[in-house]
Amino acid sequence: MPEWFKAIVPSLISSEFTAIVNVLSVIGFVITIIVMVGVRQIKGHYTSRIRVPELKLQLVNLASQLGTLLNDYLNNKDFIEVEIARVEPVLKAIKKRLGLTERDKVNEALKSLRQLERHGSNEARVRAIYNRLHGINAELEQWENDKKWS
Repeated sequence: MPEWFKAIVPSLISSEFTAIVNVLSVIGFVITIIVMVGVRQIKGHYTSRIRVPELKLQLVNLASQLGTLLNDYLNNKDFIEVEIARVEPVLKAIKKRLGLTERDKVNEALKSLRQLERHGSNEARVRAIYNRLHGINAELEQWENDKKWS
């Protein structure tokens, strides 16, 4: 080893240098955590933007099927219950991807579905849910249009 290196090394390993390196290590770790959280938020934002149109299409198809079955409510009661059971997971998936302000209509529809399960279904309640699904669809279209501009 060169002599000049042997002379510099002991002076570099002072307690002040060690303290500075330790502080810089902690700062680097904190910055890494902040960046990881930021990247996760950005990923979640764009993931929801991609998935919502697909979920909206599923909701439209389920609402359409429900509307077709409602034309002959008495004969299709069992099929209507199956369609309503298929609506709930789609609404929950949509709810996860929306902001707090946009979730109100979805929460109302989920509440109606729970009441339908508790109190039994009649044609008026099922039609009310059908109408709410169309309202949610309109709200999702507006949400998508707003996201295009942000």
